[in-house]
Amino acid sequence: MAKKKVERGDLMTATERLLVERGYDGFNFSLLSERLGVGRSTLYDHFSNKDDLIAAYMTDAMAGIIAECESLRAEDEALLQIKGMIRIFHTHSQLHQIVQLIPALKAAGAASEKVAQALAAVQEDHQWLAELMTAALETAQGQNAIRRDVPTAMIAALLFQSVLLPNPEGLQAGRWSEQIFDLLYGGLQVPN
Repeated sequence: MAKKKVERGDLMTATERLLVERGYDGFNFSLLSERLGVGRSTLYDHFSNKDDLIAAYMTDAMAGIIAECESLRAEDEALLQIKGMIRIFHTHSQLHQIVQLIPALKAAGAASEKVAQALAAVQEDHQWLAELMTAALETAQGQNAIRRDVPTAMIAALLFQSVLLPNPEGLQAGRWSEQIFDLLYGGLQVPN
């Protein structure tokens, strides 16, 4: 009997969902193989252990976010770039929760150079996203689209931290990020 194959995209999606549901300690190949309907040996064909898989998931997810953010650079209006980045960050807000697992991965995978390299790449990518956001904010300030009296580092931190805000109404990520952008951009004042 031939092994059932698993597509990388399906594997990464299932990995993400299981990590969000169970966290690092609750994540294992048995649960993942059950969820995907494949044998554990199929997973071991791709990854030697859960740490390698989680590190690969983080790397893939960050690459996707970067590609989406890169596509915004074609937009001339910096404010639209910023708005787009906020939407992207909120669409992928689960990644923030998963990135919080890095200390557990470092502790568990201390001997794995592969995991260490992947985690270093994820941290570099995160820094690059911060630089991209800061550049867009500085351009928006130069275009007189946003205030110049507030440091861009403060605005960038606020925008990044907005992914932690609870969504009590359960709005879709796009609508939720739109409301956050409107609030941050327009403030609390009643519009004229």
